[in-house]
Amino acid sequence: MKSGSRTHRTIRNSQVSLILFLIQIFIGFYSRKVFLDYLNAEVLGMNTTLGNILSFLNLAELGIGIAMSTSLYKPIKNDKKEEICDIISIQGYYYRKIAIILAIISVPVCIVLGFFFANTSVSLTYMAISFCVFLSGSLFSYLWNYRQVLIEADQKNYKLMPWIHAIRYTKIFLQIVFLKYLNLGMWGWIGMEMVGNVLTVFAINYVLKKEYPWLRKSGKDKKTLLVSYAYLKTKTKQVFVHKLGSFVLEQTAPLIIYAYVSLTMVTYYCN
Repeated sequence: MKSGSRTHRTIRNSQVSLILFLIQIFIGFYSRKVFLDYLNAEVLGMNTTLGNILSFLNLAELGIGIAMSTSLYKPIKNDKKEEICDIISIQGYYYRKIAIILAIISVPVCIVLGFFFANTSVSLTYMAISFCVFLSGSLFSYLWNYRQVLIEADQKNYKLMPWIHAIRYTKIFLQIVFLKYLNLGMWGWIGMEMVGNVLTVFAINYVLKKEYPWLRKSGKDKKTLLVSYAYLKTKTKQVFVHKLGSFVLEQTAPLIIYAYVSLTMVTYYCN
């Protein structure tokens, strides 16, 4: 599992993150300009607000990912593959339940979108489809992408992030082409969002299989696993308070702006 020291991997992560961050800044300047010019400002504002609504619903995650990540440090250091598989399996068990809860809660939310965005000119069909596309990103994370926590805990993000960002940049490039040259409008834009979500699942699982071919579902009984690793539930409760505070601090502004001003102002604020 160990490919160089943790210090070496931390430096590699920092280098790759810096390069990708700079690329993202330059792409962002141009892509945001195109999106503002060719997409209705209300559409962009609505997309942002929908994302924040989903962030609120994702509080159901309770901070499990962070708790699992910190719990993996010791078994990774000691190369205890069986314990790693156990922890990842527990995370998968919890995340499947969260995915079901999120899907159920999202049904009434999707139904009332028309009332929530009653003062906009965006079609109800696009609202519902956009919400479902953004929701799919969360569900994919809970059902398949959750195992990337191992890559993060093992400080090997530098092996995964180029794939994730390559998909993101390709998606943005095609969205610009669809908007600027093919006149596919918001449907082309949201369609590429869905494609990006699907390709991200394949990328994450490809890297995981390559780096951790031994990673598998634990053969132990679920009840036994939950009892053996009961401390994970305690860690999750401790992290949840911080996660709630982070949401209030970082994610509520667009919702408040929409409630008191408009979706157009949400777009201007976020851009």
